[in-house]
Amino acid sequence: MSFIPDTPALYEDLSLAEHLEYVARLHGVDEWEERGFDLLERLGLGDRADGLPRGFSRGMLQKASIALALVRPFDLLLADEPFDGLDPPSRQALSDLLDEAADGGAAVVVSTHRSEVVERAGRCVALHDGSVVYDGPPDSAPGGWWED
Repeated sequence: MSFIPDTPALYEDLSLAEHLEYVARLHGVDEWEERGFDLLERLGLGDRADGLPRGFSRGMLQKASIALALVRPFDLLLADEPFDGLDPPSRQALSDLLDEAADGGAAVVVSTHRSEVVERAGRCVALHDGSVVYDGPPDSAPGGWWED
């Protein structure tokens, strides 16, 4: 299982590349560099590999968190509001990366308030006040249920 948290948590004294290496090796990935630097490029952080998180904006921290979740192997990816803080190109890059994870056989679970993400889903579960108000395909969902 891998996780993209709502609030990124990074070590302030490790560079982004050191974070990637640490997470990858922690999960048995010795050949992490190609995948890690490809993720950084795709997320618009290619020139920040040597940067420290304390100098990153909210969006950059979110993209770093995404790269860390995807650099290691997983069968299940849990993503809590992963699109928040991202600009449109980064949201598209994340959508592509989530699609690739799902196409590769991983279960991808995304918690979001963004209606545009619902359209990409294979299944939607809507909660309101702690209760399930919808569970099914996105094309059968009652209009506007995600806006409350």
